[in-house]
Amino acid sequence: MENANPLTKIGTANLLVLIFSAVITIWFPLTENWSDYHGFVYSVKAPELIYHRLIFKPFFLMPWAMAVVWPFTLIPYQIGWIIFNLLSFVATITLIFKFDKQPNYMTLLICFASFSYALFAFLGQWEGILLGFIAISLIALERKNPWLLGLGLLLMATKPIHMWMVGAIILWQTVGWDFKQQAKIYIIPIVTFLLTFVWRATWIQDYITFLRVTPPQNIHQLDFAGGVSISFPFLNPSIWLIGATLLVFAVYMITVRPPLYLSIAAALCTNLILTNYLQIYHFMLLIPAFILIGSSSRNYRNLITLFVLLMPFYTYFFDGILLIIFPLVTLLLLVFSNLNPDRMTA
Repeated sequence: MENANPLTKIGTANLLVLIFSAVITIWFPLTENWSDYHGFVYSVKAPELIYHRLIFKPFFLMPWAMAVVWPFTLIPYQIGWIIFNLLSFVATITLIFKFDKQPNYMTLLICFASFSYALFAFLGQWEGILLGFIAISLIALERKNPWLLGLGLLLMATKPIHMWMVGAIILWQTVGWDFKQQAKIYIIPIVTFLLTFVWRATWIQDYITFLRVTPPQNIHQLDFAGGVSISFPFLNPSIWLIGATLLVFAVYMITVRPPLYLSIAAALCTNLILTNYLQIYHFMLLIPAFILIGSSSRNYRNLITLFVLLMPFYTYFFDGILLIIFPLVTLLLLVFSNLNPDRMTA
């Protein structure tokens, strides 16, 4: 039974949640004609416009993300969007079963029956795919496969603003590998990075200029072109928040030394607190934390379930920097529900 497919271990309630989520995943592309998915495909069909300030839907991903999106440019838009969402759905399920071999229906409810998941499916966002890339990297770590790990890290780096902490934690796990194995990890990322200059020699400069002209968001008000952040940096509350968050996370990692999966979940929460770019659909990246909280105890599972299901009301009243309250509370629940990380096998 140890090697049985995890899907055979979940009950009827779990399957109903998964079926409901799959229906949502398919339904939105059938009812909408505009999405972020449309923006990805449009950009890759006209790569000369990527990182161009006049493009109707900005492409904030790294250029090698085009290799992932390109196949979708060959099929009809609506069908491609459905396939993209289904792949994101499968990627999310894969990561869920990496974190919890037998998730109960409440855990799945937390992950899928949320406003952030509905918004993610409605827009065809990148976050579900990112969860799949994390799963690929974890599988590579387990198998000590440096080539697969390099590919997983490269794909995670398609959106480095939300993945850099997780990438660093995963790389840290390879410290004990021999030199040749470690060197192989970097071959695919380095070769791919160099090839991007064949595509466009000035893409880094173009990307930086693009972000200055078309910033995705600026919830921490860190405008280094001028203003309070540069003139009076210590008057910006976000500077203190970022510093305190980094300090607490570093102390937690050094003193508690949580296991890998708990470290990844905590890093994703922390990253969303630190980032200048935060939208509701980014809360999809909190799913690893939801899983670990949901599998800890009934009290914490009830708390996180209530917190997640009330998200539409919460997001109605809070916007901008106040959105960080959600990953902050999730991080606190994650830490307190796993104060004894030794019991975790992951």
